[in-house]
Amino acid sequence: MNWGFSPGDPNQVDDEMIWYHFALISATIHSLHEELENAYESTAGISDDDDHIFMLQKAKGCTVTQSVLNEMRYAEVILLLHQAEETCDAEKFVTGLKFATILITTTYATKYTYIHAKFLMWWYWASDAEKTIFDKIVLTKKTVKGKNIFTARFVERMLWDIRDVVGKHHRVGTKKVSLGSNSAG
Repeated sequence: MNWGFSPGDPNQVDDEMIWYHFALISATIHSLHEELENAYESTAGISDDDDHIFMLQKAKGCTVTQSVLNEMRYAEVILLLHQAEETCDAEKFVTGLKFATILITTTYATKYTYIHAKFLMWWYWASDAEKTIFDKIVLTKKTVKGKNIFTARFVERMLWDIRDVVGKHHRVGTKKVSLGSNSAG
């Protein structure tokens, strides 16, 4: 229970997600091959489209399979947004945001739906110059190590650093108490 409520590394899911995603695709391909072989059909020349159609057909008949397929789609959105962040690619970001909007709306995070809709409307009407400014200046910032991160994450990390020094609430004349100290002074 402790691990569930406070995992040691919250980024662990990102590191494992790609492998989990590949494993699900591999399992689908193996299931398709097995089903075709059991029906005495040829497995030669199976394409990605065949695999995708097979996944959709199986998801229509089983709610668990539908949930797994949805999870795969959400993982693809997250991976797309990670790529957009790493490469500072506004087009990938906007594409990922369109799919993410469906996710947040269906999970009742509706306050973000409005924010996404307003941004997507702005993006649609933005000039090439505005899109370039967003892409080159607003979308990401570089860390000290030269890695691109979304500006929102950059600001969050900056606030963490500030709060590490001054505490959550800073007032003139107060000092942050050391975590190892039992005294209040």
